[in-house]
Amino acid sequence: MKKLIAILTCVCIYATANAQDAEGMITFETADSEVKIHITGTSIATIDWGDGTIVESNIEDIWGFFNGDQTHYYHNSGTYTITIIGANITYLNCSKNQLTSLDVSKNPALKELFCENNQLTKLDVSKNPKLERLHCYINRLTSLDVSKNTELTELVCVANQLTSLDVSKNTELTRLICSGNQLTNLDVSKNTALERLYCSYNQLKKLDVSKNTKITLLSCCKNNFSETALGKLFRTLHSNLFDVEKIISIGKNNMGIISEKSIRIAQERGWRIDTLRCEDDEGETIDI
Repeated sequence: MKKLIAILTCVCIYATANAQDAEGMITFETADSEVKIHITGTSIATIDWGDGTIVESNIEDIWGFFNGDQTHYYHNSGTYTITIIGANITYLNCSKNQLTSLDVSKNPALKELFCENNQLTKLDVSKNPKLERLHCYINRLTSLDVSKNTELTELVCVANQLTSLDVSKNTELTRLICSGNQLTNLDVSKNTALERLYCSYNQLKKLDVSKNTKITLLSCCKNNFSETALGKLFRTLHSNLFDVEKIISIGKNNMGIISEKSIRIAQERGWRIDTLRCEDDEGETIDI
């Protein structure tokens, strides 16, 4: 019996050691009593819930029907570390789980990451070069490095504590939503594919969208634009795409400092000026 226990102990230690180096491993920490996740890939994933419960899940996307939905309940209060191991995990949704940490550095195949509505203070996506969509809004991030994510098309980082955001390497971005941070500068000159930009509720003093000829919606309410800065911004609005609606939301507080000439220039270029509302990250409107 003692020999059997010794053998099992060795096996467990060996398996744990291998798991620590496993490609495709994702770990996160939570103190929530209920955790819901969704993972998609091309194989079977093993989930260790951190309380002695280990399950296997088919995470293949079969004909558009997603597998990989998992919910786990903890009977005792405490902090738990959850570990997911699966080759080629391409999609992870771990939103609304009160996560305090998230490690996706061993998952280079990841294409979509949704980790919004948590308590993350840092997020490292430098080892995820295939990432296309990243939603990390409503967390506590003070910095976010997306310079290695050159395939990123959608970035939503609303309601964090970011003081800077460098998207110069993200030339494939079509949707950038960075409202509700503490940004004092935002350079989108390299983001020529950008179609929607939401940067309201920051501390921007200037903005230039002259290189963003595909943009059709710009929400920049509640910033620190002067009359001169707003005039310059309006002059950078492109004049193409007359067959689609183009909206710039600036908020009622800015209306009084925009010259009639600047407004006329924007309108002549086919832009509708919304002074009463701001567009939120889902394209709906919110009163300001």
